[in-house]
Amino acid sequence: MSGIGNVRPGAAATTGTGGAAPAAPAAPGTATGTPAAPAAPTTPAPRPSAGTAATETARRTADAALVASRIPGAAARARTVNVGGVAGTDRRVSFSPSTGKFSVIDAGGRRRGSAADGLYAAAQLVSSGGSDFLARLDGPAKAKLVETLEASLKQGNEATGKPTVSDLKSRSGAATLGLALARSLPAGDPLRGRLVSASIDQMKVEKERGLRGSMAINVDAAKRELGLSPAQQKDLAGALEAALPTKPPYEEWFKNGRTDLKMRYFGHPEFFESDTADFERLGFHKEVKPDRVVFTKTYTDPSGRNPPMPVTVEAFKTEKDLFRGMDDPGTQIEFYSGHSNLGGNVLGALADGPELQHGAKWVVNWMCRGKQVVADVYNRFPDAHYMTTSDPVHAHGKELLDAMFTGIARREGYGAMRDKLARDGMWERGALMFPDDRRNLEVRDEDKDGMTTTGAGRIDPLYNVGLARTGETGRNLRPEPVTTNPRDLAGDKIMRGVSFLNTLLTYHHDHATDGRLPAGAADRIVADGWFDGQGTDDVVRVSERKVGGETYYDVKVNAKYANQDADTLGAAMAYEVNRHLSIKNNGSYNDQDKLRGAIFAGEYVSYIVDTLDEAQDTMRAIDSKYGFGGKLTWSRVERAIDSDGHGYGTPAQMRELERAVGRPDPRVG
Repeated sequence: MSGIGNVRPGAAATTGTGGAAPAAPAAPGTATGTPAAPAAPTTPAPRPSAGTAATETARRTADAALVASRIPGAAARARTVNVGGVAGTDRRVSFSPSTGKFSVIDAGGRRRGSAADGLYAAAQLVSSGGSDFLARLDGPAKAKLVETLEASLKQGNEATGKPTVSDLKSRSGAATLGLALARSLPAGDPLRGRLVSASIDQMKVEKERGLRGSMAINVDAAKRELGLSPAQQKDLAGALEAALPTKPPYEEWFKNGRTDLKMRYFGHPEFFESDTADFERLGFHKEVKPDRVVFTKTYTDPSGRNPPMPVTVEAFKTEKDLFRGMDDPGTQIEFYSGHSNLGGNVLGALADGPELQHGAKWVVNWMCRGKQVVADVYNRFPDAHYMTTSDPVHAHGKELLDAMFTGIARREGYGAMRDKLARDGMWERGALMFPDDRRNLEVRDEDKDGMTTTGAGRIDPLYNVGLARTGETGRNLRPEPVTTNPRDLAGDKIMRGVSFLNTLLTYHHDHATDGRLPAGAADRIVADGWFDGQGTDDVVRVSERKVGGETYYDVKVNAKYANQDADTLGAAMAYEVNRHLSIKNNGSYNDQDKLRGAIFAGEYVSYIVDTLDEAQDTMRAIDSKYGFGGKLTWSRVERAIDSDGHGYGTPAQMRELERAVGRPDPRVG
């Protein structure tokens, strides 16, 4: 099949309308890694001055925290321990060493929400590095806390039907705090052993797939440190199946005596005839129908352990409707072969596809670099087994199909299928991200908080629940006041913007670089959630980290822009990160850098945006926000992009845009 192409436009999926903020408050910032052993006590916050009843209450709280942090054992004897303040609010989280319970307290000293809300808010603070309260607890207080965590990990286990937000907060918060506390305790401490056992036991029965996967991923990263027993390691491996399944869902596929396999195959019109010829080369019978081509063949298991498996493939010539079979329980595999369109084809298909998945599915997108849509696919269909590519693939579709069908007939795992591809000489097999490939976690967002699950030397330590949905009506890049804590906002639009940008930078450096952006930036941009924008209207905040000698760029987005259209925000993220990288690489930001930023924003619009109205609105917003003086229109940007078939921010495209809009002032925007 073909590689990348300047194929435009795609279609954008939306994240829905705004909703009410969840009851539980969150913490400032976002998690930045696997919970480490708590640091030594830090200097307490400044003591508020006397005044209103609210400030007097806050002053007394600060006094108590000061005493608890300086007097050995005082935390255990104090009435409460101050865990920390909740970002953007007048509320704080407290812990009672005598009861082992958490509370959210407002400025008037009133409790807000349930004990589960308090526990979850404390976990948000600890996981984001916003509290060191665990280090300030003495032995009796820690023992009381362990009792609470053991009980909270099991809250709602006996319930049937959909879980309550309160139960999920209790279990998620307890998992995060329990692991953080366990890692802070010395080996051999009975409390540590109790926490590890409680966590492993809950993983075995946890019904929420995302939470079970999050717990397993975090414990797996710390398993050597925690000294898991062989039995616990076996249980952990089973729990990891929730995030990284090692084999197709055979139990669901072949239950009740079913023996056949059905695949829906979607082939891009440019390659349909050549790609579907692979089925005939594999010995399938071909039947041409008015709207599809049907291929049939029976596969067998040489060992005789499994019955013969009749395979039916319904092949459609299209780059759209790629998920049309997701709500058909009789279809087991959805397979697309064709252009990625920088994610536009998949995003458009998600927008037009079924809302819910029915029946177990293996979804395969065999295309030019598909990793940028992994989060979007899993956010829509979290129970699917999804496989796509990390880099462009151009051939070997026959080998892949044969490995899949023969492996399924023998009930083999994904690892055995990979091994067959190696034996068959498929040199591109490393570009395939099977469902059990840990690289998937680097571009997934299990809890939709706008942070990658793993990658760049960190793991998201908290499974967020009860997130408020953001709006999609803003196409103006105007900041709005926010009353919801940033960590309680859904962040799927952040993931989409960052994922697109990583792909765009990859192709920019492969095809179009002018040398002013750091070559190593591609696939080093990391989604890092929302930040509390009090005091600033900046859209994006970029921070840098060194991991293994490589520089990674953590991208946070100002929560004041949470209700902007996902694609308007994605275009702005492309513009802003280009500016940061230009300054980092050159020590300056010039007119050509600014033009490149406009082209990058335009590339996002070209590939992802669905309608002309949205494209025009988005470019007007970029023009106004970044000082192009009303000259940066979609028609001008589109002509500049189309002026060079190589695409992806070439010098030729920038020259064409400069002819249309003039030389922009880099000091503005």
